[in-house]
Amino acid sequence: MKNKFLIAQNNYTLLLGNGENPGTDIIKQLAGNAEYIACVDGGAVLAKNLKIVPNLIIGDLDSVNVETLNYFQKHNVSIIKINSQENNDLEKALKYIIKSGYNNLILAGFMGKRDSQNLATLQVCKKYINRVNIQIFTPYSDIYLLNKGSYEFSTHPNQIISLISFPRVFSITTKGLKYLLDKENLYEGSKGISNKALANSISINFTRGTLLLIMEHSFG
Repeated sequence: MKNKFLIAQNNYTLLLGNGENPGTDIIKQLAGNAEYIACVDGGAVLAKNLKIVPNLIIGDLDSVNVETLNYFQKHNVSIIKINSQENNDLEKALKYIIKSGYNNLILAGFMGKRDSQNLATLQVCKKYINRVNIQIFTPYSDIYLLNKGSYEFSTHPNQIISLISFPRVFSITTKGLKYLLDKENLYEGSKGISNKALANSISINFTRGTLLLIMEHSFG
């Protein structure tokens, strides 16, 4: 796996939520290249405002007004209401999309000012990363949840990179970062936060665990 540009060159599904928008231009570009677009509940409002017609609107629909639903019904968009409160709307959407056979997912609008929702988003995504590839766009960072393996990412010099065990990562080796790791283990704690890319790419390899990789948009 490589960075967002590699994902965007392959077939991917775009999920739109009603959290903080990572940027209108980014959303439109992602939507224009997506194989399939799913609005998760209030994400339908964002899609309507940006004149994006999704394939699907799904969730308990408590954050979507009737006007928006009627608008998309006229555009023949599938609308699925799931009332169950056992799972949040993101998890409802992931279950449906995975069952439909889509496995490269880009999420936008799922992080914001509610910390509980941010943590839930990460936990839900972790639950399904054995079955799908997931990247999360925020206004501040690109976030990847990674299983064991070897990865390469395009970077910019001095870009802030954080590697966070989620909750543990074993025998991790990195290249292209200011502070290197050489077959080290990461446990709960702050080790791995606020590293920096030295040039235009980094590589990461680890043998076991789940890694939360956060690539900030700022270059310190």
